[in-house]
Amino acid sequence: MSNIDDRIMSGDLIWVGDLDDYVDFGAINDEWSREEEARRRRADFDAIGELALFDGKAVSPGSLEQRGVEPGEWQWALRQAGTALNTYTSNQELEALLVRALLSLGRRYAIIRYARWEGVPIPSAQTASLPLGLKALLYQYLSGQGIRKPQQYNKQIEDVLQAAASLKGDTAYRRAGMVQSLLHEIARRDAEHATAQPLDREATRLILSLSRLHFSVAEIQLNSFTALSELSAAYSKARKAEETLSHSTSRRLIRNWRLRHLRPLTELFPIAIRYGLERGISHFGLNKELTRETALNELALAHCGVLLMRRTAYRYAAERTLRTSRE
Repeated sequence: MSNIDDRIMSGDLIWVGDLDDYVDFGAINDEWSREEEARRRRADFDAIGELALFDGKAVSPGSLEQRGVEPGEWQWALRQAGTALNTYTSNQELEALLVRALLSLGRRYAIIRYARWEGVPIPSAQTASLPLGLKALLYQYLSGQGIRKPQQYNKQIEDVLQAAASLKGDTAYRRAGMVQSLLHEIARRDAEHATAQPLDREATRLILSLSRLHFSVAEIQLNSFTALSELSAAYSKARKAEETLSHSTSRRLIRNWRLRHLRPLTELFPIAIRYGLERGISHFGLNKELTRETALNELALAHCGVLLMRRTAYRYAAERTLRTSRE
C-alpha cells in the first residue's frame, strides 16, 4: 500500500468533490497547532509586561524574545532572583543583597576568563580566589624555587598579605607588587638561595598573576553600588597616573604592560552583568529610589544573560565536535 493510500485510510487525506482533489487535513491541523502555539507564546510574552530597570531604563517583552529568552526561562530567572533577594529589612540591605548576587553570578566566569587571558592553570586560579588560597600557592612556589622550609617565613607572608589587603583605595596590581617585593626579599634571605640563580621568570610571572587575581577577587567583596563606583574610580585614577609617565621607548612597554593589568575583575564579567552594574552605579549616583521590582528585574536579566552565554558556548562546542567527527 502506498503512502497516499495510508494517509487516505488514516483520514489525513479526504476527497472533496467540489475541489475534485484530496484535502490534507493533517497539514491543516499541523498549521493550526503552530498558530495556536504562537498565540500562546505571544500571550506569555505580553503577560510579562515592560520590565523597569535602573537609571530609568526598561526592557520590553519583545526585546527578551529577540535575545532568545523564552517566557518560561524569564519566569525561572525571576524565581532565582526572588530567592536571592528574599529576606531584608531595608533598602540598604536589599541593595547589598543585589550587589552581592550580581558579583557572585559574574565572579566564576571572570576567574576562568582571567586564567585564560593570563595563561595560568584554571585550578590554580580557582585556588587563588579562595581566602587562604594565595598563601598555599606561595608556599608551593617557594618550594619550587628551592627555598628551604618556606613555612619559616609564615609571619612575613601573613604580614604582607594583611598589609596588602588593608590598603584603601588602591589596586590589585599595587597589592601584587608588595607580594613581589616579599618574594625577592625571601630569596635574598634564604641561605641556600643566596648564591643560586635568580627566581624562575615564568614561575614568578604565574604567582604574581595569581596574586593579582587573589586581590582582584577580594576587592569586589562589596555591598553597595557606591563602593563599586569607588573601586572603578580607583582604577581610573591609577590608569591616568600610569599614562602620564615618561613616553620614552624604555618606559612605553612597561607602561603598556601595567595598563593591561590595571582593571578591576568586573571588566571580565559577562556583558549582561556589566551593564547591570553600570546602570546601578548611575542610578545610585543620582540618588534614585530603589524598588524591589527593579532589583528583581536587574538580577533576573543578569541570570538570563548568563543563560544565553552558556547556550551559545554549548552550541559552539557541539558544532566543533560535529566538525571534528566529520574530519
